[in-house]
Amino acid sequence: MDLKLRNKRALVTGSSRGIGRAIALSLADFEVDVAINAVSAGTVDTDALKHFPNRDELLGESRRRTPAGRLVEPQDVANTVVYLCTQYASWFRLLLHQVQLQPRFFTV
Repeated sequence: MDLKLRNKRALVTGSSRGIGRAIALSLADFEVDVAINAVSAGTVDTDALKHFPNRDELLGESRRRTPAGRLVEPQDVANTVVYLCTQYASWFRLLLHQVQLQPRFFTV
C-alpha cells in the first residue's frame, strides 16, 4: 500500500520510547524524513510515582546514582524545555535541522 509519504517530513514528539518511538520507526520505514523530539530526564519525583510499590527504593537508587546527589524535579525539566525554546539554544535547533537519519540507523 502506498501512503504517499516518501520524502515527506514529520516531527515526532516523545519519540524516545513507547508509541512515539514506534511511530517514528514506522514513518522512517515509509522513507519519511523524521525529526525526533524527546526530553528524557530520568527519574523525576512526581505524583505518578506514588503508585509504584517500590517508590522509596526507586527514588533512593536514583538519588544514589545521580552525581548531583538529588533527584530531578519537575521544574528542572520545565526549565530545560523553556531554555531549548530560546535564542540561546539555537545551536541545538540547528543540529536538529541538520540531522538526516536513514531508517536502518534506528535500534529497536
